[in-house]
Amino acid sequence: MIDILNDIEILEQAIIAFNEGASDEKNMALASLEKLLAEKKAIFNAFEKEMAPDVFDGQKNKFEKGHQVKVIKEPFQRWK
Repeated sequence: MIDILNDIEILEQAIIAFNEGASDEKNMALASLEKLLAEKKAIFNAFEKEMAPDVFDGQKNKFEKGHQVKVIKEPFQRWK
């Protein structure tokens, strides 16, 4: 819960800086948002590695192991 409150504080400060701040304050706000985004991506990547380490191979349309999925490239390909 503390993480969520910290995120809310960062977002509130960024909004204030973008609305009322000088250019250096806007740059600092942008940097804090970029840092927050990087942290969230790292948390998600760590979760994904732990929960499904060998299922997804990094491509959006192909799975390495687990359930095999046939990807249809064109929406109506099967009716041609």
